[in-house]
Amino acid sequence: MARKLDNATWEEYINKFDSLQGSKTVKDFCIENELTKSQFYYHKNFII
Repeated sequence: MARKLDNATWEEYINKFDSLQGSKTVKDFCIENELTKSQFYYHKNFII
């Protein structure tokens, strides 16, 4: 089941991923942080 996170937490995850500058795939990042790719992309598009 997907975790429910607030917008501030999602913004932190998005910024953390962006700071990696392509050294990690979205898939690997999501696995490490227990996120789903669909959640990640939804919030990435929502926050930007």
